[in-house]
Amino acid sequence: MRFAWNLSPMDRQILQNLELLRMKRSSKLCLKWMRTNISKKGEKYPAILVTTGFNDPRVASYNPAKFAAKMQNENGSEHPIFLNVNYEAGHFGGSAYDEYLKEEARNMAFIFWQCGHRDFQIK
Repeated sequence: MRFAWNLSPMDRQILQNLELLRMKRSSKLCLKWMRTNISKKGEKYPAILVTTGFNDPRVASYNPAKFAAKMQNENGSEHPIFLNVNYEAGHFGGSAYDEYLKEEARNMAFIFWQCGHRDFQIK
């Protein structure tokens, strides 16, 4: 709340209630667009690689795990749904540059495999 020190107690209460209402409304909009709420059982989804860092302070690691589990349960295709948990990483992956490169290499290998690149197919 900006400039709350210049307001009467009643005006502060009104602003707090408006802020709570705005937060409730925005959280309902977020829930409406969450992927786990709009997925359909039996729908044929492409292969998905879900990644998470166990030490992520912004996104609890169980949220991507729940998403991967729900997608595995509802997927009607033969395409796999993978969950990769990095127990050393936070929100933006590993802290060292070589860890970043390893994560990017894994992600690119997954993309090349799914795009059918001949050097990245399972033999």
